[in-house]
Amino acid sequence: MKNITKLFSANPRKDTNILLFRNGVHFIYYEQTFDGNTIKDIINFVNGVKKKFKNAKMPIYFEFKNPIEIKDKLAYIIFECICYTLMEQYGHIVYVFWEPKEKILTDGIFSSPLLLLNSNRREAHQKFPKKFQFDTFKRHYRRVIKKSNEENYLGIVLSEIATFLKSAPISEDARKQVAEVVSELVGNAGEHADSDCLIDIDVTNPHEKLVDGEFQNDKYIGINIAILNFSEKLLNGDLKQKITQNHIPAEKYQNLYNVYRKHKLLFEDDYLEDDFWNISCLQDKISGRLSFLDANQPGGTGSTVLIKSLQEKADKDNCYLLSGNRVIFFLENFLTYDKNGWLSFNEENDFVHYKPAEGVVSNCPVYFPGTAFNLNFVMKMEE
Repeated sequence: MKNITKLFSANPRKDTNILLFRNGVHFIYYEQTFDGNTIKDIINFVNGVKKKFKNAKMPIYFEFKNPIEIKDKLAYIIFECICYTLMEQYGHIVYVFWEPKEKILTDGIFSSPLLLLNSNRREAHQKFPKKFQFDTFKRHYRRVIKKSNEENYLGIVLSEIATFLKSAPISEDARKQVAEVVSELVGNAGEHADSDCLIDIDVTNPHEKLVDGEFQNDKYIGINIAILNFSEKLLNGDLKQKITQNHIPAEKYQNLYNVYRKHKLLFEDDYLEDDFWNISCLQDKISGRLSFLDANQPGGTGSTVLIKSLQEKADKDNCYLLSGNRVIFFLENFLTYDKNGWLSFNEENDFVHYKPAEGVVSNCPVYFPGTAFNLNFVMKMEE
């Protein structure tokens, strides 16, 4: 994938012990949760190996000593990207020895190409790069879309995902909306980032719901989606420049600049300027493309509205975007339009005068060079 090595260069190395054994270097982990802090430790470890051993291509072992609960889908997808980079860009043999716990939001780990690295068989390792680039099998769909092919592939991807989801036991309307939101976000990635884009979707096996210690009769499945690109451009970079440095005659952009002037008084430790511009990128009829200056073509994606519609169909969800080290959570209750036509992201339902509600914006321990989406929907099975 284009720019994938920026994940290492964007996160400065801190001193760490590198365990060198006869068979290679080992990352040994005893915690029982795999999350952003784990990714941070792994990146620091890799940067330490690169510095200490320069161009040596010794095998690298990731050993998780206890059964581990993976925080969300994006966490293990980023780990896949790390392993892919070590193998394809730096020439290492990589082993991953772990025992992930079953969880409806992360059951896709059991169809991940990482399974191929949990083996000493050389032929299994040789399959990993191909499986990383493309895989469609039963309830798993994955594709890396090259920037050079983006225009040709968007329609193909929409069709492929629609076909892939035909066997998912959810409503036809939900299947259509999943395909649309993925296609929309992939298109946005190409416009904003000028980079390749990775899509990974898994549909879980049926799960039972436990209420007051008793399992319910209804069955539920997870529709779990990760979409990410690596780029020097963050989600909000072009929009910020477009609004603050260029004269945009379109009324929507003029109004956004006025909102920005008000929000400058609200910025503090838990609400940064980057958060404002990230949320602005999600607004209807707003485009961040620098060349997109025609007042008669105001942009807009509708992806946030599609996400909310899927949330309304879901029994549970976990949806957010990550760009740089800032996270925006899509909390269903705050994805409502205020009287001025803005998505509010707050309890007051007023984007103009109030900052986002608590829990909407957050910091990430890893700096992600690009933009990534984690979308989890738990839905009741239908015939």
